[in-house]
Amino acid sequence: MEENSTKEKILAGVEGLFMKYGIRSVSMDDIARHLGISKKTLYLHFADKDELVMHMSRMHLERDLKEYSEIAATAKNAIEELNRISFCMRRDFEDMNPSLLFDLQKYHPRAWNLWTQFKERFIKESVVRNIKLGQEQGYFRPEINPEVVAVMRV
Repeated sequence: MEENSTKEKILAGVEGLFMKYGIRSVSMDDIARHLGISKKTLYLHFADKDELVMHMSRMHLERDLKEYSEIAATAKNAIEELNRISFCMRRDFEDMNPSLLFDLQKYHPRAWNLWTQFKERFIKESVVRNIKLGQEQGYFRPEINPEVVAVMRV
């Protein structure tokens, strides 16, 4: 149990560093120093930086999935859902160093693939579902093609 706790603490701490400074500019030494742990402890839980980035990405996207799903389940209507999800996305991008996505794409392709799959699958499907719901509820015009709008939105 303690091993998972340490791993989760590392992931939470590294996520904050990556969001603030980007991935490439943060070394394993920086991470260990920031977390107050030895590099040996860091490497005990993660083979290398790429693995750490992969786990951090998975954790971040799973949290987003949970948050967006909860919003969809509790929103009173399609407009409220759209508004609340837009707020979350705006908040996430304000907290993110723009180089983070560039660093993922260029230096961590496996983790970048997770992000693009999340965007292409979950986000696109959520937009389509939201538009169809809004059409059923009378908030969105019936002639709007949900698939086309979802592709444009994503």
